[in-house]
Amino acid sequence: MTKLDDHVHARDEVERWKHDGVRVIPGDQLDPNVPSTPGMDRKAAINFARAGAQKLWAGTVTIKPNAKTGAHHHGHLESIIYVVRGRARMRWGDRLQFTAEANPGDFIFIPGVTSMAADDEPQRNGIATAALMPEGMQWGGQPIKLETEFLITKRIAPSLELAGARLEDVLHAQIYLADPEDYSAFAEVWTRHFGKSQPTWSVIPCIEHGLAPYHGKIEINVLAAKPGSAAQKRPIDAGVATAFQDQPQAVKAGDLLFISGLMALDRDGLVPQAGVDPRQPWFSSPPEAQAQFIIDNIARLCEAAGTSLANVVRVQQFHTDIREFYPVYKVWERQLSGRALPFSAVEVPSPLPVPGATLLVEAWVYAP
Repeated sequence: MTKLDDHVHARDEVERWKHDGVRVIPGDQLDPNVPSTPGMDRKAAINFARAGAQKLWAGTVTIKPNAKTGAHHHGHLESIIYVVRGRARMRWGDRLQFTAEANPGDFIFIPGVTSMAADDEPQRNGIATAALMPEGMQWGGQPIKLETEFLITKRIAPSLELAGARLEDVLHAQIYLADPEDYSAFAEVWTRHFGKSQPTWSVIPCIEHGLAPYHGKIEINVLAAKPGSAAQKRPIDAGVATAFQDQPQAVKAGDLLFISGLMALDRDGLVPQAGVDPRQPWFSSPPEAQAQFIIDNIARLCEAAGTSLANVVRVQQFHTDIREFYPVYKVWERQLSGRALPFSAVEVPSPLPVPGATLLVEAWVYAP
């Protein structure tokens, strides 16, 4: 081979790599010339003819209501089906005795909403006036109650409605409050709106002026289930004490268990072993004792839901002193025999909703 041949070969290789290394198929360039079933319109993006794929077919399939295929197999192809709209039922097995339904995502997530004025909403200092007491009035309502009412009725409920859901479909919520004096008043409004169909929820303190609107008092994010999906909520009761009246211990939805933010408390408040013994203040570890009590309660809730602590998929820890992280981590390590734990730890201002508590733990668990 001459040097010229080498140069031509190298140039051809670069061109092949340039054009075939990554293939992008725009949505308006799908190939409709593929086998289809009556009632089903298939268009190919990736297959052997278009991209040289050996074990992959990718494209779109639009299925008319009640359309069906006969029994068939996909040969050597490995298949992934992503449902955008509607519901698809699949049967398989020697006698097609097994079935499964694929739907669009079962969950709706609404990221943190605040009272910040949107678009042309009337506002004062960046906050929607509908969330505030009327100017010049001293008895126009308690500020946190007005702001909570605004978020639930004017932010969360309309957002859920856009996805076809209602407040009763909410599974879990996180509430960030800038003033610990507002804990009780917030809970009063929240309970009035959710009643007996309450989701799990956690109240987390944040610094004053720490929210998007400088003078805002509260931020809420929620996770809800789509109506008709498999993720319908069922309360779980294991006799675990929660910080607020009517606050659920846990809710199971689909294959997930959501647990309200827990602290080391019983019906009388902070459990004795979680405090400092003044007779021997250096002979105990309050954060470790709190963690052990909380994690034991999480394990009880897991058992009541038919799962186990080993199936924890998300943990958020809120510490009033991040220096207490390590003893808490060591408890998790002992409980889970050193297996990896998907968690985050955040330092928050004190006090937590339970006097004397320095740790709040929220967990999600896989519950098949």
